[in-house]
Order: sequence, then C-alpha cells, then structure tokens
Amino acid sequence: DATRETWLSPAHLILPIFVHEDSDKNVPIPSMPGVSRLAYGQHVLDAVREAKSYGVRQVVVFPKTPEHLKTQTGEEAFNPDGLSQRTIRLLKDAFAEELEVYTDVALDPYSCDGHDGIVRDDGVVLNDETVEYLCRQAVSQAEAGADVVSPSGESGCFAFSFVFLCLVGSPCCLRLACRLGAETHHPSRRPPGRPPPRFAHGKTQKRPRPNQKPKNQNINQT
Repeated sequence: DATRETWLSPAHLILPIFVHEDSDKNVPIPSMPGVSRLAYGQHVLDAVREAKSYGVRQVVVFPKTPEHLKTQTGEEAFNPDGLSQRTIRLLKDAFAEELEVYTDVALDPYSCDGHDGIVRDDGVVLNDETVEYLCRQAVSQAEAGADVVSPSGESGCFAFSFVFLCLVGSPCCLRLACRLGAETHHPSRRPPGRPPPRFAHGKTQKRPRPNQKPKNQNINQT
C-alpha cells in the first residue's frame, strides 16, 4: 500500500438519496432494484446514518416534486421551503460538518415538461431564461446549507452559478465535465421524480458513448 497510486474507499463515494413526502413510507424504485425513495424526515436520517457507519461522508439529494408543484418554468426549484432545501437543512442540522451535502442544479425534477430547461410550446429550449432560473436554484441550495452545488443543466449555467454563489459565500461549485448517454436516460428508466420529457428524451442530450473525441474535448475545456 505504501506505493499504491490509487486508493478507493467509502469516504471517496457520494451516496445519492432520493427523497419524497407522498407518505411516511420508503417506496422501492422499480427501475433501480434495491433502491428506494426515502420518506422525508427520520427515514432519510436513518439511511444516511447507516451509510456513515460504512464510512460514507457525502450524499447528493434528489427530491421527488409533487405533481401539483411542477410548472413549465420550474419555480419550485428555488423555493426556500421546497423539499430539496428542507432536506439539506435536515441533514446539516443532524450531522453538521460530519457530512457533506451535494445538490443537483437542474430543472427537470420541477418541470411539467420533464426537461432540464424551460421549453417553448414549439419545443425550443430557452437557454438564457433557463440559466437565470438555474442560478436562482443554486443560490437557494447554498443558502439552505449545501456544501457543494452541481450544475448539470444548460450551457452557461456553471459560469453564472459560480458568480452568484461567490456572492453568498458558497464553498464549492462542481461542474460535470461530460455527461454520457446511457440507458438510465431512457424514459422508462428516468430517475424518481423526473417524468419523461414530452418530446425526445434525456439520452439525446448527452454525449454518445462510442465517440471519444468530442467527449475528451468537452473534458479538456472544463
């Protein structure tokens, strides 16, 4: 081990936690065997406490937004009392500095269209308007106590989010260097709380796996 260049332990891993408040029960996710949506509150704390017992020190929060709160523009994303923000506060109040809380900056969990961005009726993604809403979401998550916010949405979101987060003193902004298309992006395997888009689907918005050159260019530009 003294000359080992690579070391992997539970402390290097980030545990995704899927949170809902439709009931007080954990709900199995059919498309993700062995994984459940955790009922907001004690069930979330119990799951994180168990993960910490194995050495996991980082989680990323994915909320399931109630259908009646979803809109074309996804304003629920930056509601200070939204499920994501309350989950962040719940975790930081319980575990403080013993746990790092990551978030996902994207509108699709809050959109009735199921897309990362704000979409016009003719199917065009409104990039500038989307970036503004994503920045507001990132700031809301930081103010709730998130340690790391992770913009994964439209072009330009990372740069603008970083500027906004500097204003509120957030310690870290993580960018996904390259998003590869996978079967989990197919409508039948959408993550919980994220409905299939009303046109196309997420896999068409990601880098194709077989094409190495554009993927590497994307990473080098990060």
